[in-house]
Amino acid sequence: MSFIAILPEITAANGSGISLSNANVSEKGNLAVSLQASSSASLDDFVTFLKKKEEKKLYSEIIASSILREKKGIYHLGLTFKVNKSLIQ
Repeated sequence: MSFIAILPEITAANGSGISLSNANVSEKGNLAVSLQASSSASLDDFVTFLKKKEEKKLYSEIIASSILREKKGIYHLGLTFKVNKSLIQ
């Protein structure tokens, strides 16, 4: 599976204070990403982005595997989720 087509969509959130640190694909076809959010507002915006994708059935089984906040206010977020196959073909 090639997730290259959806990475620009995820990284488009960069304008809202989100940066993609890492992305991996599991054998089961789940996408795992590590992100940094510059603020809680940026993190909230990204969660809203994910909810909209889930409502449209584009992403599913979204799981936050980790979330950490640094003293400087930067958030580190680890997520795994399934991507609708129509987006990666």
